[in-house]
Amino acid sequence: MKRLSCLVLCLFVFWTALVSPTAAYAEQDDTGVDKYIAGYLTYKGYSSVEELLGGARSGADLDVAFCLRRYVDGLYFSEIEKGIDPSGYVAQSKEKMLFYKKAFGGEVIGDPIAARSGLIGNVFALHLLKNGISIEGVTKGEMAEAILARRLQDGGWSITGQIADVDVTAMCLQALLGVCDDEVMEEGIALLSSRQCSDGAFISYGTVNCESCAQVVILLSAMGIDCATDSRFVKEKSLLDALLSFRTDKDVFSHERENERSIDAPTAQAISALVAYDLYKKGGEAFYSLPEYHYGNSSTVISTEKAANKLPINAWVAVGLSGATVIVCGVILLIKKGGFKEVIVIVVIGCGLSLFIGLSTFQSVDEYYSANTKEEGPMAVGLVIRKDMVDPESPIVFDGQVCIREGGNVMDAILVATRKERIQLSYTSGYVSSIDNLAEFDYGSQSGWMFAVNGVFSEKSVNEKYLSTGDKVVFLYSLDMGKDVTEYLGQNDES
Repeated sequence: MKRLSCLVLCLFVFWTALVSPTAAYAEQDDTGVDKYIAGYLTYKGYSSVEELLGGARSGADLDVAFCLRRYVDGLYFSEIEKGIDPSGYVAQSKEKMLFYKKAFGGEVIGDPIAARSGLIGNVFALHLLKNGISIEGVTKGEMAEAILARRLQDGGWSITGQIADVDVTAMCLQALLGVCDDEVMEEGIALLSSRQCSDGAFISYGTVNCESCAQVVILLSAMGIDCATDSRFVKEKSLLDALLSFRTDKDVFSHERENERSIDAPTAQAISALVAYDLYKKGGEAFYSLPEYHYGNSSTVISTEKAANKLPINAWVAVGLSGATVIVCGVILLIKKGGFKEVIVIVVIGCGLSLFIGLSTFQSVDEYYSANTKEEGPMAVGLVIRKDMVDPESPIVFDGQVCIREGGNVMDAILVATRKERIQLSYTSGYVSSIDNLAEFDYGSQSGWMFAVNGVFSEKSVNEKYLSTGDKVVFLYSLDMGKDVTEYLGQNDES
């Protein structure tokens, strides 16, 4: 009887190793969209939803307004629609503003120049076209091909560099849903699953952050994949658990856990993700669909079975360890060199190690930065990053020369510098929001990072401002939209 019990325990170890890479399904809790919308209104000082809809004060406000458009019946959006002037936005943001204006009831035609302005322009142009909004001379096929042309070897996308970024990959797949081959979607899902941390969250440019989780939730919900239970996105915790872990006691969300310096964009994106998940639970309608205009449910479920053969290396190590445990226990029982107690000890050790290895993501700091280092090139430019206004005693974050690819831009330069020196950096769609853990709005509504090239503040985004050999780039943290830091514009590596 004892030998039979030992064999049963051995089989249990083997089964543990097989299921540990995908973990257990998380129990689904109420995602609480209502309370987080209320939390955002309180945080921004709005007395009601109607006051928010009376006029947007920021891009985050527009994002939350669109969430309300998708989540609450009976609201009127005419005032917010009248306040949106797409011509006031840079090319890459214009198509998104046109999309919002249409969603809020306006009559729009897409901008063909903005549609072709870059990857994010391609993405929202495709959303427009999928919703039946015309763009002169531009087709869904052309935009899909433009996005696919920027696809990297690892199966994902990034604004710059050759390593896929989680946020950008999820956004591209959201747009491509329903207009590209299933294989592209499958490989994208497999890539995102492999990038998920053991706590269920994602890292973007060295930071575990809320926005990356949110964009993946929006994608999965549109595809009919449950972010709370699908085994590919449940590690020690589920993706939904990870997203909710960024909430604060004020019912808003922060960019990083236990760091409330950046709230607006993370909260807007988290609410978007929760609304997207709610839409999925109610029938699978994609977050960026406007069904009354053109299309509704565009879900394409990528089954777990299709990705079953793409387990990470640590999963196979766990399986191998469990097999070795079974063999050792079997040998002990056969040669009668040990009893029930010895087998129990071996089973407990084998089970524990299998679980630990199967649920872990092993990567050293050096490996992470090596894998995510922006490839340098032959073109040398000067780069200075300063925070004089908030830390006058130690104002310099970086001061030196960086080498980037020929025809590179400001984003290339700051990526090379921050990754090489292991300086925290956060950005979205070409806008730098945080450097060295100093984020926009940390010191008031006018505070944030600004950059200048050769002594002149740029009106272009970091990925639209191209550089030449010898150019001097200065990033400055301002408390007053740049007015207080003009004396530092000429600072460079030769100063």
